[in-house]
Amino acid sequence: MDIKDIFPYEEPIKLSDDINKQLDIRRQKYEADRTLLEKDIVEIDIENIVELQNGRLKTHVDGVEFECFFHRGEGRKLYIVLEAARRGTRVRNRLARWSWYTFSDYSWLVITDPTYSDNEDVEVGWFYGTAEKNYRKYVAHIADKISDYLCIEKDNVCFYGSSAGGTAAIHSAAIFGHGTAVSINGQINFEYDHKDVINYIKCTGIDLHQADKWNRNALCKVMSEAKDVIFILLENSCSSWDINDHLLYLCNILKCPPPEYGISQFGNITTWIYDAPANIQRNAHICFENKNIFYAIDFLTGLVRGNEDVEKYKPLYLLFNEFWHDIYYPTIKFHVQDKESLSIEELIDKLIWNRRRKAVADYKLKKISEIINSDITWREVD
Repeated sequence: MDIKDIFPYEEPIKLSDDINKQLDIRRQKYEADRTLLEKDIVEIDIENIVELQNGRLKTHVDGVEFECFFHRGEGRKLYIVLEAARRGTRVRNRLARWSWYTFSDYSWLVITDPTYSDNEDVEVGWFYGTAEKNYRKYVAHIADKISDYLCIEKDNVCFYGSSAGGTAAIHSAAIFGHGTAVSINGQINFEYDHKDVINYIKCTGIDLHQADKWNRNALCKVMSEAKDVIFILLENSCSSWDINDHLLYLCNILKCPPPEYGISQFGNITTWIYDAPANIQRNAHICFENKNIFYAIDFLTGLVRGNEDVEKYKPLYLLFNEFWHDIYYPTIKFHVQDKESLSIEELIDKLIWNRRRKAVADYKLKKISEIINSDITWREVD
């Protein structure tokens, strides 16, 4: 690969009187077609695919219904994007990152987790399944059938997800074989009593601490045995939970040295440690990528898949880390024009975009009050 491949969808724009108009037009083409979500859901027979239309679809594997979003691209690569948690909402069909098809020429398949249909009280599902059915195995089956229909080789199939979606991406890719898994702050360790684990055990009766015939609770074992799969793990250094309880847990089990900040490699596992600080809008665990960072992630999948020497790209990814850091860091600075008339409560009301749960807002208000004490000082954003 060449550095120009990191952003291969850009066409040259010459300087002219209407250059800003051209730039507006260029950016407009990256806007997703929201009418695709408004179309009726089309059911397909995954065992005998006749046609795949762009938009929402559903299919069944072993009696389990999977709702999806699909968009066909001209490129010879398929992204399988897996849903994460549904904490704090009961909205169905959370097709996270569905609109990102516009930023690539790849085919794009977003799959929702049937776990939330099985039990509405489950907050994090991990595409786990039931005692008798492995939903990650079914995801791999769907990927196999659709990639075959699209004539896309297994090496060019990438399972992608964050948090619980990252966990499912790792295991589904291992079952699928030969592909790539991208996990952003995905859970690997199920040996301890995290609240999400306790919630799952309580709601389903399945003990995630116990051995499982599909090794769904033993991701380290799964990764160590899937030698033909490339695993790319992105972890936020600002999230001690992700670093200590999951990444370093993995390193300890697999007897590999702790990775460096930036990108590192150990066998078929590549890590990218970034730092995106928590702010009043979100905790560090969910400081995920944006569309621009996705380009860097996709480029990394190509480098690793092409057996490139990633060492020479370390400085580049340290630069990307600065971009990623600044996505979140500016939001903790205050810029208030009328500081005398604006109360702390009003400030919180302006800055918190997600106020579905008042307890969360109250907690953040308390934390900010502790930080600034009663002596409030303001400084403008540079």
